[in-house]
Amino acid sequence: MCIEVHVEDGETLLNVTFSAESSWKFISLEYWIGENVSSVPTESDGTIDTDRFPYYWCNSSGVYEWTDRVELKWEYNCEEASTFDLSVVSQTTFVQVYENGTVIDESEVTLFATEYQEDLYGWFDFELNCECPPLEPCTDFNQTLPPVDVEIEICIDTVDGSMEECHDILAGDSMVLGSVCTRIAEENGTDVLEVTFTALENWSFVTNEIWVGENISAVPLDEDDLDTDAFPYYWCNSSGLSVWTTTIPLKWTYLCEGMESFSLAIVAQSTLGRLLPSGAVDKDSEIVAYVYENQDVGSLYSWYDVDIMCECPPNVTTNVTDRTTPGEICIETDDQSSKDCYQIMANQTSVGGTMCLEIIGPSVLEVTFTAAESWVFVSYESWIGENIEDIPKEDDGSLDSENFPYFWCNSSGVTSVVDRIDFKWSYNCEEMQQFGLHMMTQVTLAQLQEDGAVDADTELLAFVQEYLSQSSEGSFGWFDFIVDCDCPESILSLPPTPAPTADDAEICIDTSDGSRKECYDILANNSFVAGSMCFEVFNGEDFEVSFTATRGWTFVSSEYWIGESIDDIPVDEDDSLDIEKFPYFWCNSTGLSTVKEFVEMKWSYNCEDLGTFDLKVLAHFTMAQLQDDGTIAPDTELVAFAEEYRGHTSDGGSYGWFDFVIDCDCPPIATAGAGCESEIVLLDEDFEAEENEESWHEGFEYSWSGGITSESALMSHFLGRLGQGKEEVSQSFDIPLSGDVSADRVTLEFTLYQIDRWTSEDDAFLVMIGTSNGTQISLGDMSMDTESQYLEEDVDGVSWYRNMTVSGVNLGFLEDHDAKHFVHIDIPASKFASAGALEITFRAVTSLDIDEQSAGIDDIKVTAHYSGCDQEGARQLEDNCHRVSPLAQEDYESGVDLGWTNGLISHDSELGHFLGRFGEENPRASKVFTEVPTDADLVTVDFKLYEFGIWDPSDDRLLLTIGSTDVDVLGGAHPSGSLNGIVWSRRALKEEEEEGGQYAISLTLPSHVYVSGKLRLSFWFDLSGSIGVKSGGIDDLSIAAHYDLCDGDGVGSGMPLHVESTHFGMANFNHKKKTEQQQQQQQQDKENKLVSERGAEEEGGPLEEGEDGPAEGPLCSASDFPCGEEGKVYVCHYSVFKGYSTFCVKEEDTDIIRFYPNDYCGPCTGGYGNTLKQANPEE
Repeated sequence: MCIEVHVEDGETLLNVTFSAESSWKFISLEYWIGENVSSVPTESDGTIDTDRFPYYWCNSSGVYEWTDRVELKWEYNCEEASTFDLSVVSQTTFVQVYENGTVIDESEVTLFATEYQEDLYGWFDFELNCECPPLEPCTDFNQTLPPVDVEIEICIDTVDGSMEECHDILAGDSMVLGSVCTRIAEENGTDVLEVTFTALENWSFVTNEIWVGENISAVPLDEDDLDTDAFPYYWCNSSGLSVWTTTIPLKWTYLCEGMESFSLAIVAQSTLGRLLPSGAVDKDSEIVAYVYENQDVGSLYSWYDVDIMCECPPNVTTNVTDRTTPGEICIETDDQSSKDCYQIMANQTSVGGTMCLEIIGPSVLEVTFTAAESWVFVSYESWIGENIEDIPKEDDGSLDSENFPYFWCNSSGVTSVVDRIDFKWSYNCEEMQQFGLHMMTQVTLAQLQEDGAVDADTELLAFVQEYLSQSSEGSFGWFDFIVDCDCPESILSLPPTPAPTADDAEICIDTSDGSRKECYDILANNSFVAGSMCFEVFNGEDFEVSFTATRGWTFVSSEYWIGESIDDIPVDEDDSLDIEKFPYFWCNSTGLSTVKEFVEMKWSYNCEDLGTFDLKVLAHFTMAQLQDDGTIAPDTELVAFAEEYRGHTSDGGSYGWFDFVIDCDCPPIATAGAGCESEIVLLDEDFEAEENEESWHEGFEYSWSGGITSESALMSHFLGRLGQGKEEVSQSFDIPLSGDVSADRVTLEFTLYQIDRWTSEDDAFLVMIGTSNGTQISLGDMSMDTESQYLEEDVDGVSWYRNMTVSGVNLGFLEDHDAKHFVHIDIPASKFASAGALEITFRAVTSLDIDEQSAGIDDIKVTAHYSGCDQEGARQLEDNCHRVSPLAQEDYESGVDLGWTNGLISHDSELGHFLGRFGEENPRASKVFTEVPTDADLVTVDFKLYEFGIWDPSDDRLLLTIGSTDVDVLGGAHPSGSLNGIVWSRRALKEEEEEGGQYAISLTLPSHVYVSGKLRLSFWFDLSGSIGVKSGGIDDLSIAAHYDLCDGDGVGSGMPLHVESTHFGMANFNHKKKTEQQQQQQQQDKENKLVSERGAEEEGGPLEEGEDGPAEGPLCSASDFPCGEEGKVYVCHYSVFKGYSTFCVKEEDTDIIRFYPNDYCGPCTGGYGNTLKQANPEE
C-alpha cells in the first residue's frame, strides 16, 4: 500500500495505491485515515468497525492493483507546523489466483497494512511535509476493462444476431437508470461470461452484486428477501463508476456435452447514485435497482436469462453493440458501426496497438486504447480541435504535450484503457449537418518483464497516425474524423424513446407560489407533524419524491400509491388498505431522516386531450424516534400519513391522502428579461452640495416630508435634526421592475447620529416601514454608550441590525455624549409588492428639548434586490467611488452542489434546498473559487447558517477556513470579530429560544487572502453528536469583489483604495467634500480651542492623556511619520468591520484618534501584514 500527494485543479489529494503480489489479488479493502489512531471506529469489544470506515472498495473477480484518491483535509496543520503525521488503518482481503488469473476457492485471507500492532489490528503512520514543491498531475484510471475481441466457439443466442443480450436496470420497477449487457468473451484462453454495467448520464454505480445459475430457484434467499451477501460476484467503490465490466468463469459448458444450447439465469442488483458537477456521487440520491426481464411471484427481485448456443455460427466475434442513441450525433464510418479505429504506430514502422473513438450520447466521446501483444500502455496525452494548427507547441515549434488537455498515466502499465472526454464541439450541429475534428495522440508503450513489472528500457513513443506532420523536433502523427449531426438509424442499436408528453410540452406541478414543488405534512397518529413529503417533476419524465423527517424522528419504511382516482387505492377483502399492493415502497431497518426516490410519471398520456389533470397520492409511513446516539429508540414506531384530506374505510379505519394538479403546458420559469439587474439603487444620498452653497437650500432633504438638513463645525450636512417639535421625516419610494422581474426585497442602510444626552429608557429611534398600519421598528435601547454595541431583531418579517461604531465623542453640538451607528434593515417583498411602493419614516422619541437631545440621519442607501435576474448577467453596481462585482451567488435550488468537494444537497419544506446536511459523519466541504480579481480592495462573503437540533455553544462550532485562517463564526458571545485581517459578523435570523438557530454570516477578506486569484473556502462543522441528532447547512452564499475608485475627493483616480468608510463602520475620518471657506473656519475653530487649552495648561498644568483635549500641538507629528504632501502624517485606525487601515491625514486632524483605544500614530504594523492599504481622504 503506497501513499503520495497529488495536486489537481488546485485541490490537494492523497493517491492511495494497493498492489498485490503476482499470485494474489485484492477482492475488498476498507481503510481509515486520521490524526490519531485512537480515533479509529471500533465496536464495543474493541475490534475495528470497518462498516464506518470512510473509504472502501470491493470486486469479487479481484484485481492486482487499485488506486483511490482522498481529499487531504488535514492541511490546516500546516498553519502552525512545517510537518505533521497521519495514521492509517487499512484492512484488505486477498485471494490466491491460478496462473490464468482466476480465483482459487476458499483462499481468502484478511490482512492489515502494518507498521505498528494493536491488540486487534495493525496500522501505520506517515509524515507530511508542508513545504514540498508541487508535483505534476497524473490522472490514473481505475476500471475493469473488456478483453480484446476474438473469435469464439460458443455464444449467446440473440434475435438480432449481435450475440450480446442487453436489459434495462430499473429502480422502483419503472425508472430506467442504465443497462446491463452480457456476452461470451475469451480471457486467457478460457471462455468467460462478460457483463457490462452502463449507467445513464449523470448517474454512477456504487455497488453491483451478481448471481448466475442454471435455475432461478437456487438464488440465495434470507427468509423473505434476497441474500445478496451470498452472491458470488460483487463489486463496490465509494467513488462510483459510470461503466463497469466484469468477467465470470463460464463453468456451465459441461452442459454442451449432450445439448445444443442451455440457459443461465442472472440476478443483478445495483446501487446507483446521481453524479454531482464535481464528479462525486451524491450519497443522498443513492437508490437500489435491478436488471429486469422476469419477476418472481412475490416481487422480491427480478432477473433475466440468457440462451447460450454450444456451436456459434462461424466468424462471430464479441464486438460490443453500438450505444449511440437515436437522433444524436455519431462518428461517420465506412462500415456504419459508429466506432472509428486507428493504429498506434511505434517508430512509424511497427503497430503498438489501436485506438477507437465512439460518441456516447450527446456529450461524451469514449476513447478506447488496446495494446498489441507483448505491449502495455504507460501513458498517453491527447489533443482534439477543429484546426491542426491550433495544437499546443513550444516557442521552437516542437510539440508542447504538457499542455494537452487529456492525459493518463500508470507506472504499472495496462493492456487496455477506456477514457471518456467531454464532447464540447456539438455546437457545430446548430449550423451544419456534419463537421470534422483533428486529434493528436501521443502514447508511451513498454514491454513487461517476467515478473509483470514494466521494463523501463523498452519504453518508446508512439503516435495514433493517419497523417504525418513535421516540427522542428521531428515529425508527429495525427488523424481526423467526421462527426455526423444526424446519425443514420441503421447503425443504432436502441429504439427511439417515446416522448413523455404530448407535443413535447413541458410538464410540471401547478403550484400557487410558482415553485413547481408540492409538499404536504406527514401526520403521526393523526395529530402531530413528523415530517413532510414533496413531489416535483424531474426531466419531464419522472417524479422526484422526497421525504424529510422532523428533528428526532426517522423513516423506517414507506409505501405509497399514485393514481387518478382515490377510489382506485388497493384494498383487501374487508375493505382495509392493502399496503402490500402499493406499487412504490422503501424500507431501512436503521432508519433515514431524508429519503429521495424517482418514480416514472406514466400518466402524461392525459396531456393528449387535457391541459391539466389531477393525481391523488396515498402515502403510508412507519416512523420511529431517534435516541441521542442516532439509533432508533425501541418501541417508538408508529404509522403516519402524508395528509391533506382524510379518508375512511368500511372497517372503521382512516387514512390521509392528498392531490396535486399537473399542468401539461407549463409557463416558462421567469428569467431575466432585457435590462434585468440583480440590484437597483433607489437612493444613495449624503446631503452634500455638489457645486455651491445655494444648492443646500434646494437639496435632497426636500424630497423628504418635513425634511431639513443640519451641520456643525465637526460635521458636514445630514438629514435632521429630529427631536421634540420636529419628530419625523418620511418619503415614499416606487419599486420598479428590473426587466420583467419584480423585486423580492429592499435593503435600507444609513448612519444614525445620536446627538447630546440620551439618558432615559423611554428614548427611542423608530423606523416605520409602510404607512401608519405598517411595521414599526425600534432600534433598541439608545441609552447604552458602549462602542461596538451590536443589536439585532426580526419584526414581522423585517430583519435589522444596529452597530455602534463611535461613542462618547463630540460631533460639534453640546458635550461629548454623541454616538454614531450603522443601521441595516432588510425588507421583504410582502411589505411593498401590493402597492408597488415603499414608504419609510424616521422618528425620534426624546425626553428633552431638541437643543439638548436630537438625532440625525446620513449616508442613506435604499436598494431593491431581484433574485430572479440572471446573476451571470448582473451588472456591476457602482457609484462615483464604489464598485461591486459579484463573483458567485449560490442558492442550491437547482439541487446540485455546484462543485463543492464532499458537498451534498438537502431539502427542507421551509428552507428549500441548501448545502448539507453536515455533521459528525460528514463534517467538511470545500471549494476553490477562481478568477478572483487580485486588484480588488477587498472581497466580501455572505451566507446563511442553519442549525438543526440543539447545538451546545461550548462543544459545537462552525469553522470557516479561508486560505490558512480558521474563523470560528459562532465563537464567543460577541457577534463580530477579526482574525488575520479577516473581519466577520453574525446576525441571528430566529429568536434565541427557538430550537435550531439560523444566522446571517458576513465576512470581509483582505487582499492577501486572494493574491493568487483564487479563494478557497472550507466549512468544518465540528459537532459533538451524530448527524441524526444535530447537523448544519449552508445557504444563499454570495461572494463579491469591492473597489474604491476615488482618492478621497470624489474623483475617480483609477487606483482602487478603500470602500466607503460608512459602510464598514469607520467613523470620524470625514472624507466629505467641504468648501475652502468651511475648511478655513474649521481650522480657525481648532486654533481657538487650542489657545484656550494652552491657557488652561498654564493655570492647572499640562493635560494628561485621556482628559478632554489634546496635549500641546497635534497628537501625531509629520516629522515622525511623514506621508504625502507637507504637513501630513500616517495614522493607524481600527474598525470592527475592516480591521486595521493606514491613513494619511493632516497633523491637525490627528486629535480625533484619541477617542479610539486601538488607534495610534504611524502606519499599521499588523492586521493586513505586508498588504498596507492607504487612504488619503479629503479633510
